[in-house]
Amino acid sequence: MKGLFLSTRTGLRQSVMCLALLLLTLASIEGIALLGSHWLQAKSYFFYEPAFPSYDSFLRVHDPLLGWAAGHADDMVWDTVGSRVIPAFPNPLETQPLISLYGDSWTWSWPVDAEQAYSNVLAALLGDRVHNFGICGYGTDQAYLRFATNRIDTAPIVVLGVLSENILRNVTGFLDLINPASGYGLKPRFTLGPERQLEYVPPISLSRLEFRPFLENPEWFSPDDYFAPYSRSHAGVARIEFPYSLSLTRVVRGYRFRAAIQGRPRWAEFYNADHPSGALQVTVEIITRFVEDATIRGKRPLVVMIPTGEDLAYFRSHQRWTYRPLLDELESRGLGACHIGPGILSALGEARITQLFTEGCLNEHPNALGYAVQAKLVYQCLREQMLIPTGSARESHGLGS
Repeated sequence: MKGLFLSTRTGLRQSVMCLALLLLTLASIEGIALLGSHWLQAKSYFFYEPAFPSYDSFLRVHDPLLGWAAGHADDMVWDTVGSRVIPAFPNPLETQPLISLYGDSWTWSWPVDAEQAYSNVLAALLGDRVHNFGICGYGTDQAYLRFATNRIDTAPIVVLGVLSENILRNVTGFLDLINPASGYGLKPRFTLGPERQLEYVPPISLSRLEFRPFLENPEWFSPDDYFAPYSRSHAGVARIEFPYSLSLTRVVRGYRFRAAIQGRPRWAEFYNADHPSGALQVTVEIITRFVEDATIRGKRPLVVMIPTGEDLAYFRSHQRWTYRPLLDELESRGLGACHIGPGILSALGEARITQLFTEGCLNEHPNALGYAVQAKLVYQCLREQMLIPTGSARESHGLGS
């Protein structure tokens, strides 16, 4: 009996030790997962509540149609027609524009000053006024809507800048889900109807009481948003929640992590025709609508496909543009885009791509040199597609002196 009792005590002690060891192992795994999750959250792999602006501050920049719009002329950045100031032709009321530009921050030309902006360099090359209606953070959807509603735009030529990364923005109604920022990023988006027609989804309208809950839980207000946490697509941004190892697993299965492992830009897979977001199809339809609307309004449209530094580096390594499916689809519709990627690489030769970007980083915006190259290539496209004459632009367009 005594031996049996000792054996039982020994077995119990061993079981307790095994259980303690198991709990310690699990706790270590969870601790490591928690630390790793916070490290990845700082790199935008996890959802985190955006910085909380006051509701009044939010309303000052909010636009019920576009999400957010241009500033005012008294900001010293915008002129009286809502264009970024063009130093080469500073008074829009005295100079008839030849071209209007629509797009995001790569059209607006963040972070360089107005003198170095792509629009001003292009205006100097043309010898004509250029309106710059680009707005930082815009998707292709917002850029199109800004054109569609901008009835004071009298330029005979309109240019839509399509940044490769915009394909992500085109399938979300909250910019902070893909580029965490300030909490201001409520935006419109388009979905495709049963006949593949574009259907406008307005920005979410929030009351003062709803504003904070939305920033904390955007999926409550927009469960159909592709990127919302716990969205119906099951592809939304993961949250850091216990068990942390499971949260980390969700991130590893997400599009950002896949892209990092595969060494390609995070938007590359969204250009696949069979991607569940339908981003390629939506983007194609938006661009098609832009061209159709511009033509109906008697304007000559040009679509400019703009690569990021990451796209340029990927092409150098793999000899393939991440957004090739979009270019192919546009070409099949007779809507060939002005693709400036090859021209950028040709201008660089064997030089480093980073010299064209702010702080020498591929994932930053262009610097003054980068925007100058962009302007020269768009100018070449305008001439090659015979949208501008080779002689005096004003005389040929009947714009007067």
